[in-house]
Amino acid sequence: MAAPAHRGLVISSFVYCLSSLRSASAASVCNGGNFCDLPLMRYTFPGTHNSGSHDPLDGPSDAGGAIVQKAALCYYRNHLKDYKEQLDSGIRFFNIDLCDQDGEAGYYNCHAPELNDGMTAFGSEFAESLDVIKAWALDHRSDVIVLQPSDFQFDSVANNRVSWNNEWRYMMENDPFACVQFSWSLEAKTGDNEIGCVLLENDMPPETLTLGWLVDKGYTIIAAPVYDSSLLVDTWTEGYGGMTVEELFQHHEQVAKDPKSWGEIVYEFSIFRSPKVPDLSVLNSCTFWDCITGTISAIQEMQLSCNSWLGKTTNEYFFPAEDRTDEDGGRYYISESAGCDGSCCEGYRSEFEILHSKMLDKNSSIWTVLADFTNYGDLVGTVQRMNEMTVRRQNGEREPGRSWISCNTGAFVAIVVCSCLFVIFLTLAILIWTGLCRKCWRRHCCCKEFCCPKRRGHRRKRDKLGDMENQQLAMGGAGMGGNGMGNGGVMYVNKAQPAQMNMVMMQQQQVPVATGGVYYQQNMQVQGGQALAPQSAYGMSQAQPQMVGMSVAPAPAGASTFPARWQTE
Repeated sequence: MAAPAHRGLVISSFVYCLSSLRSASAASVCNGGNFCDLPLMRYTFPGTHNSGSHDPLDGPSDAGGAIVQKAALCYYRNHLKDYKEQLDSGIRFFNIDLCDQDGEAGYYNCHAPELNDGMTAFGSEFAESLDVIKAWALDHRSDVIVLQPSDFQFDSVANNRVSWNNEWRYMMENDPFACVQFSWSLEAKTGDNEIGCVLLENDMPPETLTLGWLVDKGYTIIAAPVYDSSLLVDTWTEGYGGMTVEELFQHHEQVAKDPKSWGEIVYEFSIFRSPKVPDLSVLNSCTFWDCITGTISAIQEMQLSCNSWLGKTTNEYFFPAEDRTDEDGGRYYISESAGCDGSCCEGYRSEFEILHSKMLDKNSSIWTVLADFTNYGDLVGTVQRMNEMTVRRQNGEREPGRSWISCNTGAFVAIVVCSCLFVIFLTLAILIWTGLCRKCWRRHCCCKEFCCPKRRGHRRKRDKLGDMENQQLAMGGAGMGGNGMGNGGVMYVNKAQPAQMNMVMMQQQQVPVATGGVYYQQNMQVQGGQALAPQSAYGMSQAQPQMVGMSVAPAPAGASTFPARWQTE
């Protein structure tokens, strides 16, 4: 019995290997990145809601007059770009409203808020849109594109999803795509004018069906069914009307907290807010004189809920653009679940990406993110990072990290600026303080004038005594004249040095004396009461008479040692 079990294990392994080889991709780039190995239902497509609601778009028939029609388009228009322009900008998922017109064949892009033909705005014929998409797909064979109907307004089709899916299947099985059911044995579509299309049913396709396999086979158009609980779950609810941006985020945050696993369903995250349906009856019934006033009021009222304004504020919140300059621009968010090699995860630039990481933690998936007016924000870049995150999770890699400075650029700049200001302030304070104290710098005194009061008082007292001594010298007991000095002159010295001292008398001025002579001060050295080797004040040696009998008396208490004009060596 062991041999058959072993044989069954070998067969099972062989079948698994075949399926793995079957899904292996030769393509290296799919949908603009390294996503070829991602399963079709694991990849997140950047998409648009009401993709065909762009110019040219005719306003609803219930809106009479050109001004009213233009005002109504504020509500009905969802995009500024047509299908080709959306593809060029990176959109790969189209959520489409389709309608028929009375007495005309074919289907039209439209925006129909209610089952009322009078309230429906019509765009171009859908067959023309399919031709545009096919032409673009032929020129971009490495990109997978998904088409999905959202609402049908057909007189001949019952208003239920089963009927809508049947009509959609019939439509897509014909030209220009001739969609077929998925099979591993599909014939490759690699001709110059060949493009393959796969019809998805309500059953989950195999996980081994990757983007790379579809690109290799040339089946790059996917016709998805109308969102249904058995496969696709749309987050849109009736409560979208009147939601704020914060409330819309909280709504999706609740979905991400407890999602269903990937094996059961995939999610469509509808990131847009629904404006209120305009009431144009007042305009259609107004008189000539009050119609202008009424039209202006209606336009102002609808501007508050225009899709363009709602799309702008919503996209900038959920999908921050790379060139944003506000306080959140460039901010990287830390995931609560998946760690990263750094202070913050480089892969996450918005909180919406954190919701995606939480769903990946629980083996769930976001298949598409739908938005209006994608010229605002960076939907494509945000979804690209989400897919890169999915690849890392699939490969068992951690999120790339950034340094603390890179993660907290604002805080780092604030710290640097504050530090520089502090250093500048401190430097200025020191310069000002030392400028006031420059006279005492050599003596290491903080400030001769301001913080040395004793020294300041001594200087005033010394100057006063110096003036008194000058008078005493001028009025000496003996006359002074010629180049000599008579005895009788009094010179006060410090008591602490009564015996010997060295003195240099510097010539400063001519001093008239009582005898009528003129005394010229000279440099002389006095030692022990004897004048020795006098030197001229001009630096020339001169023979001078000796000054004898010069009395040197102790200075009175408190007196200055010498007059201010004498300097002691």
